Amino acid sequence: MAKYELLKSEKNKEMLKDSDGHLYWKKMLRGERTYWCCVLKEAGADGDIGKSGHVQWDILTSAAHNHLPDWNRVELKRLQGIVQEKALECKDLQEK
Repeated sequence: MAKYELLKSEKNKEMLKDSDGHLYWKKMLRGERTYWCCVLKEAGADGDIGKSGHVQWDILTSAAHNHLPDWNRVELKRLQGIVQEKALECKDLQEK
């Protein structure tokens, strides 16, 4: 079973990382389903459309990726989220 991790983008939007190291943008909510789209789909990695799908609990259904995972980008997003959280904590402390 694949594992997923929620990350935050630079604009504090939700991103999803799967156990293979691919990143997804949160596209839309419909009922209990959350639809995600590969971050490289819009970029057209390898000149192809890419991958999109939806997650309902622990299930992801979609087509295959046309690119390898970018572990450096995944780690960057994870660290970026930590820095953003710390910055917000500092801002909250200054306002008190």
